[in-house]
Amino acid sequence: MWGRDTGGCEVDGRLAAGHRLRELWARRSHERRGEPSEDWWTPAVDAVCAAIVRGEGMPEVCERLGQARARADMPIGDALDDLAALFDALGGAQPPFELTAALAAGWVDGGRSRQDCRDPLTGLASAAYLRTRVSELY
Repeated sequence: MWGRDTGGCEVDGRLAAGHRLRELWARRSHERRGEPSEDWWTPAVDAVCAAIVRGEGMPEVCERLGQARARADMPIGDALDDLAALFDALGGAQPPFELTAALAAGWVDGGRSRQDCRDPLTGLASAAYLRTRVSELY
């Protein structure tokens, strides 16, 4: 599939490293949160693993991961625990603040829906929604 001068072996090595990381991350996440493994995976998980192997683009993929976790109705605490499980799989360091903030921002964005006027953090109606409904009454 890959020619000699295209770096195929390097790409294959990166794919294998990404798959190993994903499996270890899934195991650590399951140990921390006790969730079923089949509910854990999303395409954003593979994007995070690929970014780690490449060594670039982590804030963007962490934001995508946060969005995916919110769309799956995962609480913010569990999403943050999942990110901590990733860094545990990488050697036990705490996730950098930049990545934690990106995941949280993505989670908030992913929890917003055009049909649902609730704040994703509180579950209460948003202020804009309430203003619109009250103005309709007058």
